[in-house]
Amino acid sequence: GDTDISFKWSKDAGNTFSSKKLSRGLETSSLSPQLAATENGNVYVVWVDKKNNNTMNGGDTDISFKWSKDAGNTFSSKKLSRGLNVSSLSPQLAGKENGNVYVVWPNNFTQFKEILGYNSIFGETININNNSNSIYPQIAATNDGNIYIVWIANKNTLDNEKSLYFKRISNFLFD
Repeated sequence: GDTDISFKWSKDAGNTFSSKKLSRGLETSSLSPQLAATENGNVYVVWVDKKNNNTMNGGDTDISFKWSKDAGNTFSSKKLSRGLNVSSLSPQLAGKENGNVYVVWPNNFTQFKEILGYNSIFGETININNNSNSIYPQIAATNDGNIYIVWIANKNTLDNEKSLYFKRISNFLFD
């Protein structure tokens, strides 16, 4: 059915909580939320918006992203992927103190997007893997500028053989 992503936060060690809905949609399921936060009050949330609820594994899904520069009091938003009959699933994100955020998700390939700075300047989406059926991406970012991504995908285009893939990105250089 219709599910939303809610965000709750406390500024008094959990005695009281404030809350807000981050996703709203009639007949839209919002799934697989991921959260990252920084010490200086930046909050980043990414999730899947599934508009075609009668398909269990994909169908028409988008990756939605919201960010806050004031510890969750206000949020800005952006769709990171859109597509008719495209399955964008399982987003993962990593945020850094300098305001950079990195998101990875599978949608028949492994997609990567760098979101630069505090003012919502969005980098281009990059295919880091052209192998279909990529699943379970994970991402980590370090203070020295390295981004590490790992995922599972078909080995040699064989559906019954899976391999673990690893990619390091440093200043837009791919290893």
